[in-house]
Amino acid sequence: MTSRYGLFLLIILCLSLAASGCSVRAQQLKSQPLNITESVSNSEQTTAKFLLYPLEDLRGGEYGYLYPSSLIPAVNFFHIGSYNQYPEQAGILQSNQGGKATVTVGSLPSAFPYLLADLMRNMRLTPNATPIDQINTKVKLASFDYVIMGKLKNTKLTQHINMIPLALLGILGAPYIFVNGEMEFEISLYKGGKLDNPLLTKTYTFKDSMVVGLYYNHSAYFDLFIGALEKNLPIVVKDLALATAK
Repeated sequence: MTSRYGLFLLIILCLSLAASGCSVRAQQLKSQPLNITESVSNSEQTTAKFLLYPLEDLRGGEYGYLYPSSLIPAVNFFHIGSYNQYPEQAGILQSNQGGKATVTVGSLPSAFPYLLADLMRNMRLTPNATPIDQINTKVKLASFDYVIMGKLKNTKLTQHINMIPLALLGILGAPYIFVNGEMEFEISLYKGGKLDNPLLTKTYTFKDSMVVGLYYNHSAYFDLFIGALEKNLPIVVKDLALATAK
């Protein structure tokens, strides 16, 4: 089942790239630009130093699943279904960035502190937000005012495909791939050196769906995954601003 699932993803990737040539650019998730224009208020801005840890990955041991209907001859003309629990590592986050076919890759737990730290700076919460793996070994962890940790609980992308009749009607604009995206993570903020009593612990969730047709929404998986980050990370920054302004 695993090999068939991988073959199915490969076929989808090849079909989506057929119109854009053979060269595919890799974009590291930790440096993926996020479309955020918000900022925190002047009264909440600070020069405090934040240390960010990677998320604890709680997504479990199941990488993906292919629904039984996808494997039954004739039946799979009417329904092919699957979901992936680790979409950022499956090669399905395809987009067109800078006019080039791009696949965003990397591990979200390790990329998360980079994405959040970058957004904390861009939203003017603080210029001093640093992922822990960027810290020099001579720097004392106790020198940071705040520590951010978290847990990644869910990043599921589910797809359902109908070949008959919807794919056949694709030339007329009918959608034939239906994609659902979910994300859930928890963030905890600690005062530096006091990791047993969080100042803030909050869970952030995302659920949305998109349809894909012959001519449109080919980046649906990417849009849903990155959209979950673009929706929730600004909320995280604002919550951090409120918690540290008290």
